[in-house]
Amino acid sequence: MMQGSSAALDYTAHFDGSFDTTYNELNRGGSSVCSFLYAPRNSISGQQLLSVHSNFSNDISLRKMKRKRFEKSSEHLDIFARALSEKLTGPWIEQVFSKRECIKFISSTDSDRCGCGRTASAHTPEALSRFTKVFSKSGNDESSAPEISARWTIAEHTYASKTDAFGTLEFLGGTHAHKAHYVRLGYDSDPADIMYLMEKVWQLEPPRLVITVHGGITNFEVQDRLGRVFREGLLKAAQTTDAWIITAGIDSGVVRHVATALDEAGISARMRSKIVTIGIAPWGLLKKREKLIGKGIVVPYDTHSFSSRSRLALLNDRHSYFLLVDNGTSGRYGADIILRKRFEEFIAQKQTLGCGTSRVPVVCAVLEGGTCTIRAVLQYVTNDPPVPVIVCDGSGRASDLLSFAHRYIQQDGMLPTEIRKQLLTLIGVVFRYSNISPEQLLDEILRCARHRDLLTIFRLGEKQQDVDHAILTALLKGQNLSPADQLALTLAWNRVDIARSDIFVDGQQWSAHALHNAMMEALALDRVDFVKLLLENGVSMKKFLTITRLEQLYKMEKDPNTIRHLMRNKSLKADGDFGLPEIGAAIEKLMGNAYKCHYTSRQFKNKYEKYRKKAMASRIPSFRNLRVSYGRDKSKTEDSKKSKAQQKRHKEHDEDEEPDFKYPFNELMLWAVLTRRRAMARCMWMHGEEPMAKALVAVRLFKCMSKEAANDYLEVEISNQLREFAEEFKAESLHLLDHCYQHDDTQTMRLLTAELPDWGHHTCLSLAVIANNKQFLAHPCCQILLADLWHGGLLIRSDFSIGVSAGYPVTRFQIFCMADACGCWSSTTFRWKFG
Repeated sequence: MMQGSSAALDYTAHFDGSFDTTYNELNRGGSSVCSFLYAPRNSISGQQLLSVHSNFSNDISLRKMKRKRFEKSSEHLDIFARALSEKLTGPWIEQVFSKRECIKFISSTDSDRCGCGRTASAHTPEALSRFTKVFSKSGNDESSAPEISARWTIAEHTYASKTDAFGTLEFLGGTHAHKAHYVRLGYDSDPADIMYLMEKVWQLEPPRLVITVHGGITNFEVQDRLGRVFREGLLKAAQTTDAWIITAGIDSGVVRHVATALDEAGISARMRSKIVTIGIAPWGLLKKREKLIGKGIVVPYDTHSFSSRSRLALLNDRHSYFLLVDNGTSGRYGADIILRKRFEEFIAQKQTLGCGTSRVPVVCAVLEGGTCTIRAVLQYVTNDPPVPVIVCDGSGRASDLLSFAHRYIQQDGMLPTEIRKQLLTLIGVVFRYSNISPEQLLDEILRCARHRDLLTIFRLGEKQQDVDHAILTALLKGQNLSPADQLALTLAWNRVDIARSDIFVDGQQWSAHALHNAMMEALALDRVDFVKLLLENGVSMKKFLTITRLEQLYKMEKDPNTIRHLMRNKSLKADGDFGLPEIGAAIEKLMGNAYKCHYTSRQFKNKYEKYRKKAMASRIPSFRNLRVSYGRDKSKTEDSKKSKAQQKRHKEHDEDEEPDFKYPFNELMLWAVLTRRRAMARCMWMHGEEPMAKALVAVRLFKCMSKEAANDYLEVEISNQLREFAEEFKAESLHLLDHCYQHDDTQTMRLLTAELPDWGHHTCLSLAVIANNKQFLAHPCCQILLADLWHGGLLIRSDFSIGVSAGYPVTRFQIFCMADACGCWSSTTFRWKFG
């Protein structure tokens, strides 16, 4: 065990001398993609585009396709982009990423080995010669120069060239083969290129959280309960927040504990691929790495077939993506240190959550660990922005020392004399083989412990939640976020439990603007639990839901199989500029039976036109505003004050205005149904007014959408899913009817026959007929009501005099039409009644 650790420490001592210099130089450099004009990150080369275009043009099958089918397929640009990316992936990776090879043999302490770690026989004849070719930056000029330095360095004695190893690893030895993408890349690669590789080439969803795991390199044991709690919490945090887990990727030490978390959870290989685990491992440390050399290849990788005697490492088969970092060395740890640090900082500084402005948070989890782990923790807590660190006390070595210092450190950042002596002795015992002095390690530990707000210690037995809760709450408290930003983070992570326990606390004042923004995000992300939580905390849907917000929700939907697809089929505007009247027309087409949606009524259209004119006017700057912008300073101040006063009056006026929608939950339920959000539709059905009418309308809409999906040859699952949604709301409508009937049958009959202005002036009974809800109509309440209507009509007509019997045929025809519309009586029954 100590042999591997000493090797790591030796390399770290060699590497850390120029760590900060190398790191700063790399950060000043631009994207490597920009250096290749023919392979930029956001475009493709002219030559490649012409070749791909000619291939598509010369394809005879494309030219013979029918126009309608061609137009339909051309609308899915993602299919074309995917086909194009498959053709360009290989050349792009080669041009952007590099490998490094030693070009000068300089003997180290072992005369038979070079400073890069390889033997003399592993070098080329040029590297062994007295003079070495020094390659200029352009790569074209070559000159001979004497040996510059007797000490081997990466910068002077390695040469970067196009990468020659990328493809797919197929891990064998398990029940099912697990596949993982990999690429060999230089330690100085640009993080922006790596992010593009993951999101665009490997098709990864952007992270909402990054959990970077640090700890011991060699294998170690922890208490059974602590290890289980750590693994379960780590996995739960990753699953519930769509996080990326970043590790060292090699099959030993703390990485094995991460892998064990997946095994203990019983997650299949197919589901495991949905949990993003990224291994950033040193290329020169891998066993039989020559097998990985190839471009776009599939490599069978059986960890059991390798010899266990070698000092080299294996890749862990529970990871889905590998960045194999090459700095020209062999058999040494640390090649991944700089790249991993820069990549995590890039995510923390440049990546945003969805379409918002909040940055993707990064958190570090520490289990056991050595001197390198202590230095990593120090770098995290002193970074800009700083990164919160979770330390598991009781896991051993670095974790226990950090936890000990965190517990006893005083307000002035120092330890009591006796505690300091005790900690210094512990450091000497734990790291007795380290080249770093105990005093230096103690200083680094104290510098870490002084950041008490960023260092969270997880201890078993204390009154504290699980590890996942500790990880997420440490992020909220360690970044000095406002309550609104904390709510936005928990919303992105979909952790309503943390929002309920740590954000919506007693005494916290919330502005309507912050709550309305959170509600909008919750609806857009389909976070039903957050919608309920916000409603519990005082959000008024009448004040929240405006015409603007409702249109934004419809236009935010990007699924082609929902509202946009329906509108295209109905020859309505589907260019992204549709409004509520067009949506109302689509609803009318789906409902049929001369149904009139209130979005198409004259009253609503007048209101909508006023809204459109007001929205257009707010975008056009007035002459007065232009004069204010270019006037004198005094006039600027006066006019700006007047403008602010006017805005304040407008705001107060808007708050006093009548809400845009009388029943906002009805509008939101229609939106949820048309965008196939079953859970959200159910939530909106349970809130607000007219639940029976809403359920019946949902049945009709889901049925017609299912039919549309089947007729348009969409996925069979979509049609079946919509039909299941319709059956669910059909059952809910029947259950609600039965519940009402059991409590008050008279009021229930009135409920069924009451006119509903917001639902096309229909009644619940007529909506049930439109939805063809036979179980609903067969309920005793409906049958009694229909019987009363039927027999009541006969009773009235039995008192008619013979003198007015001339109107009898018309009356009979009207009754027949009503019966036929309800689908309850046949024409045979009608003839029998009237003879």
